[in-house]
Amino acid sequence: MIAPVPCIKRWPAVPVPSLMFVAHPGPEIERIAEAAVKGGVNIVRLRKDPLGAGEWTPELTESLALRLRGRAIVLTCAADIGESPLIGDGIHLREADNRHRNVFDHPDLAGRLIGRSVHSVDAAKAAVERGADYLIAGTVYDTESHPGLAGSGVDHLHSICQAVDIPVIAIGGITVERVPACIEAGAAGVAIISPIVNAKNPRRIAAQYRASLDIIWRGKGG
Repeated sequence: MIAPVPCIKRWPAVPVPSLMFVAHPGPEIERIAEAAVKGGVNIVRLRKDPLGAGEWTPELTESLALRLRGRAIVLTCAADIGESPLIGDGIHLREADNRHRNVFDHPDLAGRLIGRSVHSVDAAKAAVERGADYLIAGTVYDTESHPGLAGSGVDHLHSICQAVDIPVIAIGGITVERVPACIEAGAAGVAIISPIVNAKNPRRIAAQYRASLDIIWRGKGG
């Protein structure tokens, strides 16, 4: 059994500007995630495969968390709470996930980060009131992962960012070229999935996103 990865302090431990890789379980995911981190990803969020093609087993989660230890924050699924000792640096909740109503008071989460996905200003405010450390807001642009769902746009992203005082990470159809618009809208970073997973060289793609983030962030005086 791999030793549990120690928890980190809560906000302001969220690294900004944030480059988050949302990872689904798979045979190559450890290699892909490590390459992405070498390229500049500083948060790896483990998300259950929406198609049910894989599973984040405790062994896989522990292995990846140990592999990235000290180099990136690792966030697991809320469903893991209470099922086994929590692994990694925190958890992420979906907006519609109400299975853990008292999650912010859960003893396993003391000293760990808690994030939530939101799609509206009201949901963002509610998450902050409950004690969220950061938010993921989207879907900003049209994306293949949500076919038929129109992107909410950067103006909507701006509204969410203006309504809260914690980091907001933009997600949904974000290309390297769209990174500046998201940061100008108030986001503290971006989250990506397909650009990393589908890349022949995940490290190079992550580095391109990191460079774009850092340039616009320095321009804002961050």
